[in-house]
Amino acid sequence: MAKRQIGIFPASGGLGSSTYTHLLNKVPHDQVTLISRHPDKIPSSYTEQGRGEGGKGGDVTLRQASYESTPQELEAAFAGLDALFLLSYPSHVRDYRVKVQLPAVDAARRAGVRHVFYSSLGFALPSGTESAAEVMQAHLATEDHLRRTAAADPGFT
Repeated sequence: MAKRQIGIFPASGGLGSSTYTHLLNKVPHDQVTLISRHPDKIPSSYTEQGRGEGGKGGDVTLRQASYESTPQELEAAFAGLDALFLLSYPSHVRDYRVKVQLPAVDAARRAGVRHVFYSSLGFALPSGTESAAEVMQAHLATEDHLRRTAAADPGFT
């Protein structure tokens, strides 16, 4: 059985580093790709002979990209991944978040990613399609884009 590749983007900041720290204690390091604006800031314990905290063999793969990367750069960063943990852009500005998050979803699909786990919030109204909170608006737009993309491509979830 082929190894599944899991990516985390962006693998920086509190949520990104917490996500990969937890994940690397559960899966072999050579099945994980960390994508960051500054991959050199990923602790070397995860990239040197798989000696991360969990001791799971192999080295993680590091790739460089950010939400501001071109669609082609994002697609290259996501190439070969089966699943992607897509962490939301850290801003309260709805329009900018949407501007950078939706192209990242599209790049992931074009790159062949089959499943996206998206870090959203839980502040929508009961309908799940609207919110008075500005910060939630971008999450709702991204969730809707993920739903529409999955409906158009049955192999993408």
